[in-house]
Amino acid sequence: GGYDQSVGRVRSCAFLNNTCWQNDTSGQFLGELWIQWAADSVVRGNIFHSTAQNVLLYSEDGNVNNSLDYNVWYSPGGPNSSEWVWRSRSYSSFSGYQNGSGQDSRSRFADPRFANAAGGDFSLLVGSPAIDAGDPLDQPDGLDLAGWPRLLDGNLDQTLITDAGAREFSHAGLSVSGDFRPGGRISRGAIRGSRRTSPPRPDEAHAGPAPAHLFFRRHPWRRAGPASRPAGTHRPGCF
Repeated sequence: GGYDQSVGRVRSCAFLNNTCWQNDTSGQFLGELWIQWAADSVVRGNIFHSTAQNVLLYSEDGNVNNSLDYNVWYSPGGPNSSEWVWRSRSYSSFSGYQNGSGQDSRSRFADPRFANAAGGDFSLLVGSPAIDAGDPLDQPDGLDLAGWPRLLDGNLDQTLITDAGAREFSHAGLSVSGDFRPGGRISRGAIRGSRRTSPPRPDEAHAGPAPAHLFFRRHPWRRAGPASRPAGTHRPGCF
């Protein structure tokens, strides 16, 4: 929202599945999420990774009836050195913030294990705590930041749950490229992990980055077309 009640308020909005990494570049101790004038909104399924200041969240009294949950939080100093301000009250640990604010009860504090955050690659590595960390009730049918399906079984427990953050982890995908006309030559290959950063090219038949057991066993002869829906992205910012 605005910096003051007189210049506008965010109301009944959702901030979902974003990756916020070291946003406080000016060092103002405002954290990765700064809630100013906002009400009746939800913050869910995001990854927040602080700078070395260890400040993750800042909000004052303009923060009214907002709900935070199913997020992954991380700061280099660890959970007991992290800094939080909720409705003008300060907390110096993750558990203290949870207990004092009543927020993020099903969230976790852990290193999200990005592939190469400093190089701009925010895909998740195997074993990331952000895998399947989203709200089980969220069942989106859209695409992630790289253009892959948003709902996959990343931890192979046979339950489809979104990952926290802007990138969905996948174990393997199948790409087929070449000349698809009768008599044409085609080639196929595996796309392993979630490291591919762009959607399929127009000349590719793409089976999606679904976990191998979901695609190869359940639909062994299915060939899907390229993803048709544009990736919806959110620029991390403040309420």
